[in-house]
Amino acid sequence: MRLLLDAAFPAAAEGLSRPGCSVERWTGGDVADRDLVEAADREGFTALAFVGSHALARQEVLALAAEHGLLVVVTTADDPFNAERDLREHLPSIVRQPSRAAIVQVSSRGADWHPLKTAGKRDADKRRS
Repeated sequence: MRLLLDAAFPAAAEGLSRPGCSVERWTGGDVADRDLVEAADREGFTALAFVGSHALARQEVLALAAEHGLLVVVTTADDPFNAERDLREHLPSIVRQPSRAAIVQVSSRGADWHPLKTAGKRDADKRRS
């Protein structure tokens, strides 16, 4: 697994790498979440992590991640240092259950998995036109 962390994670979070999981932090400047998804796919990452649950409200970002087959990891902690702590704690279980096109919500209590769906009908309508 190759995991790209959004820039909100502390720089030390790159130290989360372990056998079976290479972790890198985005250093390409301030970009929109959608652009980060595109960059993750373009650069060969299989997973992308966001600090805070804001990404869950962005359906277009989740749909794009699903289209690219990316695993989306979202921390419930909005504080970058707490988010790193929670990810460090639960990364082994994420690596053991690699999945594509899924969301993993990481909190201090655990990691919860959810299917990641595309925008559905809207995408089908676009393909027909």
